[in-house]
Amino acid sequence: MLAGLIGVGNIEIVVLMFFFALAYLVLMLYAGLTSIGAMTERAGAPAVPAAILLSAWLCKVVFAALV
Repeated sequence: MLAGLIGVGNIEIVVLMFFFALAYLVLMLYAGLTSIGAMTERAGAPAVPAAILLSAWLCKVVFAALV
């Protein structure tokens, strides 16, 4: 939402916000899987990209079904 308000003219700020949001997403997933999900740290590390890929694939399937 902030990227839309800032506009395309400030692409450096938009890219910086994107990377901050991506890093925050990874950290939240890892903390959730290890603390709340009671996974070991060793199992939590590969589970984070698997969760991101699974959620992206599910979003693709849902959006394709809506169109």
